[in-house]
Amino acid sequence: MKKIFQNIKEEIFVLLFYTTIILIIPSFIVYQLEHKAQPDVFTNIFQTMWWGVATLTTVGYGDIYPITTAGKIITSIITIMGIAFVAIPGGLFASEFISAISEKNKASTTNKCLKCGSENVEVTYKSMLKHADTVINANCITTCKDYKFIGIDP
Repeated sequence: MKKIFQNIKEEIFVLLFYTTIILIIPSFIVYQLEHKAQPDVFTNIFQTMWWGVATLTTVGYGDIYPITTAGKIITSIITIMGIAFVAIPGGLFASEFISAISEKNKASTTNKCLKCGSENVEVTYKSMLKHADTVINANCITTCKDYKFIGIDP
């Protein structure tokens, strides 16, 4: 997890920066629009920022919502943007997680000769059973190019 966070920290910081901008600017606009229409609901900018957080994260508690047409349009835009801003980190984490697993698998499966330990080998897989292009059971055939030794791994 530490490596994943290190690899995507720049993307996360950029995302947080834009999320903050998308939270602050519409909150000021909606406050100006809705404070006149609902002074008891949109009492200050921090209360409006609470609306922004609930809207941007698509939680939508319903405790504070705009009633003006312009406020509803801004809310719709922020909600749609919020879906993207929630999906982006999930995609980043998933992609980096898969890359980390692939790197770990590559590092743990170094091809070496079974007899001499040489890395000058050729590995082929003889499939026992194929189903929809997926090898169900296979024998790994390792051919050492240094000693012409052929070993079969079960």
